[in-house]
Amino acid sequence: MAKDYADKIERLKQQREKIEARMNTLAQKAKVEDRKLDTRRKIVVGAAVIAHMETNQAFAAAIRAVLGAYVGRPNDREVIAELLQETAPLPVPANSQPTFAPPPPAATVTPAPSPSSPPPFVSRFAEQPRDTVASDALSEISRLLNR
Repeated sequence: MAKDYADKIERLKQQREKIEARMNTLAQKAKVEDRKLDTRRKIVVGAAVIAHMETNQAFAAAIRAVLGAYVGRPNDREVIAELLQETAPLPVPANSQPTFAPPPPAATVTPAPSPSSPPPFVSRFAEQPRDTVASDALSEISRLLNR
């Protein structure tokens, strides 16, 4: 009688191990899918930000301030070097086709900042501790977009 219970317990333990292995496999697959979605999301948002930088100089200056403050690794800065330069045109791949039409220009055109003096919010960022730069920059970007 005790042997029957021992056999049942052993079978249940084996079933549990198989179920746990399947759960681990599914969890790994979910993690891979989440990372793919996150990467795709970053690509789409990055493309939209770069497209808007081409049409709005104030927005471009705010993004440059954020990138300059938060991108610190030399390899990463090398990748975005063109985006950090104020006068350089933004890169556009030769075979790229826009998947969306950029918004029409606003009734009032924002003048480009002069190279000698950055917009006031950019110099304000330079004077602040690094942890407050992002929240202020994002507030400024939001303000610029809601004009």
